[in-house]
Amino acid sequence: MQLSNTIKTLVLTTLLSPWLAFAGNGLEDGNQENDITPPGGGNDTGISNPTPGIFFDAVNEGDAVWEWNLGVGKAGDKLLCTRSYDNDTRAVGSYRDSFCIAHDAPEYALKVGTQGVGIGTSTPFSDLTISDVSGDGSPTIFMNGPNGGWVFQTVVNSDGSSDGSDEVFVLGTSGGYYPFAITEEATGILALVGPNIVLGGANGGANLGIGTVWDYTQADYVEEAVDVVREEAAARFQLTSYTNTGSEAPQYIQRRARGNFTTPQAINSGDNIGIFSFRGHTGSGFTGSKAGIFVQAAENWSTTASGTKIKFYTTTNGGTSIAEAMEITHDGHIKVGGTQLNVPDYVFEEDYQLMPLKDLDAYVKEQRHLPDVPSEATIKAEGLNVTKTQMLLLKKIEELTLYTIQQQNQIEIQRATFQNRINLLEQRLAGLEDASSG
Repeated sequence: MQLSNTIKTLVLTTLLSPWLAFAGNGLEDGNQENDITPPGGGNDTGISNPTPGIFFDAVNEGDAVWEWNLGVGKAGDKLLCTRSYDNDTRAVGSYRDSFCIAHDAPEYALKVGTQGVGIGTSTPFSDLTISDVSGDGSPTIFMNGPNGGWVFQTVVNSDGSSDGSDEVFVLGTSGGYYPFAITEEATGILALVGPNIVLGGANGGANLGIGTVWDYTQADYVEEAVDVVREEAAARFQLTSYTNTGSEAPQYIQRRARGNFTTPQAINSGDNIGIFSFRGHTGSGFTGSKAGIFVQAAENWSTTASGTKIKFYTTTNGGTSIAEAMEITHDGHIKVGGTQLNVPDYVFEEDYQLMPLKDLDAYVKEQRHLPDVPSEATIKAEGLNVTKTQMLLLKKIEELTLYTIQQQNQIEIQRATFQNRINLLEQRLAGLEDASSG
């Protein structure tokens, strides 16, 4: 049997002799003898040598070096290589190694198994399975762009990223831009479910930045849950709907609950349900809220009670803190400056002290404006509180009504008195007429 294998090998060697050279030192010089008997005997044909190597070389191609090799040991640091040439001259320097495996490649750097192709694993379980080839605990994939900058990167641990940042999956450009990136802090950030794009994190803890500056050195470079930034243009939020149903329209929905994501609880009286906050830049940085619209619960909420109120806040000139300017209560009443609007129906109470007309006349002649109504100088200096002025005007109308009623009552009394006197005069005149005729 050993002789039969030897004959087979000799025949194969003779047929391949124009292209095949055996090199015991891993080079294509073929200066060492080779034993074609496989180690330990057996039925297989083999090459036994301290550093066996097989090289295919087209000897009629002038100075061209080998086209394919298989070696063990150093083998010029090339264990398995294929070579191609730029042109038909096949001259030295015109070739490139299009495929090569180094002698010190990691275990199972490439494995073709029954389930697929594995990189770094002996048991691939999918069409392509990539494990930790280098053994540093961070399998990585990089694709370089035409200008040397990488255009794709994915790592398991950010320690293996290209620049030491915390990105674990990035689509980049050769110009250094990052159209899409995921950092290792991401927790269920993005999902495509049917026709829907779902943005969320662990228990709703995700943020969305649009147009924000990419700066992975910051702990939280998205300042808000939704952060939209634009330069030289207005940052706008637009909703458009097309519907023939009159009750349907774009909606901006805000929801609030106490408790947590898994066990929400009812909100309490005074809790903010939704806020519109207005902020600006002072020259040294952006401020907190300097004006706002706050929607609050007007009572403890339950399945049968959910009253609301709306508060408006502003910041006065020269101030830095917002204060309540107006409130619309749950029953539609209005409070101004934190005080409920006092509608002057009290004027018609029985105990209301209406200023006598004589006193009113003296006041107007001296002050040149109605009582309680701000003067022209006051309005020029402090401005006009329209809501308060409306209530003052209503008060004056009601007082004027009372004056009119008083005058009408006096007219009726005087009319009755005059009528009585006329009746008496007529009676006396009739008596005088009767006496003169008798």
